[in-house]
Amino acid sequence: MIGDREYRSTAFVLWLTKKKIDFVLRLNKNTKIRPRYKKYQSLNSLDIRPGDKVKYDEVLVTENNQKTRFNVVVYWRRKYNNKQLPTPWYLLTNLDNKEEIIKIFASRGGIEAMFRDCKSGGYNLEGSHVLAQRLTNLILLIAIRLYCELFSRFKNQKYWSSRVY
Repeated sequence: MIGDREYRSTAFVLWLTKKKIDFVLRLNKNTKIRPRYKKYQSLNSLDIRPGDKVKYDEVLVTENNQKTRFNVVVYWRRKYNNKQLPTPWYLLTNLDNKEEIIKIFASRGGIEAMFRDCKSGGYNLEGSHVLAQRLTNLILLIAIRLYCELFSRFKNQKYWSSRVY
């Protein structure tokens, strides 16, 4: 489960944990964490600089006497193409591999772009008022087009040669 800040409720995270569903959810910068044997501190008070990738293991994430501990990864992308993210990503997760956690959350951008295209972009699914079978066909067509677009962009890069299909 990948989610942005609106999906970070304690009840939701506990439900995901109970159902044994892996998750990576973005936290608000004002969220407080408590590593073992330390005091609570807000995420935006951590000393994080562009290029940093820091994982905090087994932290409490609220001050509501929660006993369940999670991992928090803080990632602030380096300046790239003269662009700098204004703030780091604060990611709540039950996964362990810091690099994998960042990669999973970064994939969210592509998913959001696809949904934006489907809802209000060239496909206008919300305004099409199609029946179930036609909608299924339309979604399949969109998926095929997306695959073709990605394949054409990356066909000459090492990315494709390192994948097993």
